[in-house]
Amino acid sequence: MFKNIESAPLKLPLYLSADVSNLIVALLNRNPHKRLGSGKGDANEIKKHPWFKDINWEVVIKRGLKPPKPAVKPIPDSHMNPDIFADNFKGENKIKDWEFVAKHVVI
Repeated sequence: MFKNIESAPLKLPLYLSADVSNLIVALLNRNPHKRLGSGKGDANEIKKHPWFKDINWEVVIKRGLKPPKPAVKPIPDSHMNPDIFADNFKGENKIKDWEFVAKHVVI
């Protein structure tokens, strides 16, 4: 995994806008000295990025923005097996002639 982080190409979904793609690439620059927000401008470098052009940072600081409601997708009942914990499943995962005995440790 470290090798991938260090040298693998960054693959971004094609549906992302150019601004957000540019922001992600700038934030994930492998060179920490060239990474967006790591210079003298610090977080202001990130705030000035074109993707944030419509953000009023004073309103953000004052917690004046309402967070968006998350999109909750309902889980269809057809995927659920109502008998998953029924009595007829008990013992299926046991190994014949084996038994688990919990030992209590007293300290």
